[in-house]
Amino acid sequence: MTTAVFAVLMLKKRLTIQQWLALVILVLGIVLVQLTKATDSIGKNNADQNRIIGISAALGACLLSGFAGVYFELILKTSDISVWIRNVQLSCLSIPVALGTCFLKDFNGIQKNGFFFGISVQFVVGATLVVFSIFMYNMKPPGQDPVIRQDSPKPNADDKV
Repeated sequence: MTTAVFAVLMLKKRLTIQQWLALVILVLGIVLVQLTKATDSIGKNNADQNRIIGISAALGACLLSGFAGVYFELILKTSDISVWIRNVQLSCLSIPVALGTCFLKDFNGIQKNGFFFGISVQFVVGATLVVFSIFMYNMKPPGQDPVIRQDSPKPNADDKV
């Protein structure tokens, strides 16, 4: 959601009502995923943890992440390499690092319970809402030519092709 707000402010993008609705569904999906019940007792009633500091840190990270993503796109608009190519490059590098970290940090737990241990129905519904909102956000309105960008001016009948 913060990325969309920064994109509207910094990149002067216009979002349709359907795209804003998709972002609201995305937020609801994330809330459902975050509300899944933990099966362990780590962190419950811990005097060293402060919810206000935790929420503030999460909101700060969300704002910084949204700003960084939009600023990254703004910088790449002036280069020859597209944002999508950079995203693919970054994801191809991050997947092995994430899997390596996962197995290094919790190999015994994965070996004992399996890789997908702890995934609940609520998590699957929330993740499905997130994926659905991504597809919904990228859908083009009916009658719009998929080749013409949303923010490009419409050609006049008098224009020569």
